[in-house]
Amino acid sequence: MLAPLFALEDRYCPEESQSWHVLGYLPAALIAIDPSSGTVYIFQEGAREYQVAHRDVAALVHCLIEFRKLEDAYNSPNPDVEELVETFREAVAAFDPTPLTNPESEWNRMLDEVLEELW
Repeated sequence: MLAPLFALEDRYCPEESQSWHVLGYLPAALIAIDPSSGTVYIFQEGAREYQVAHRDVAALVHCLIEFRKLEDAYNSPNPDVEELVETFREAVAAFDPTPLTNPESEWNRMLDEVLEELW
């Protein structure tokens, strides 16, 4: 559960999220699920509030698969980075637009890093 983990880190945990389950981590964020709704949330490093990240686990898995495709293509010789990012955005938005709706979302932040070739 989220509350004990955040307590270990001496980190604020919003009351409504204390019983959520940790699913894993992205480079700069923790991923959690609300078991009552199935909604997936992201807690960015240093942030007190969370963001809705995916409508459900299936949408998270879809996003992870599409990001793996982007990474694999990025590591090929002479990738067209802008095209890779656009392909990712289209594939994700067609399944669940939630991860890309907020310009400050973790997924958009990672895509900006890809475009800046920081990966």
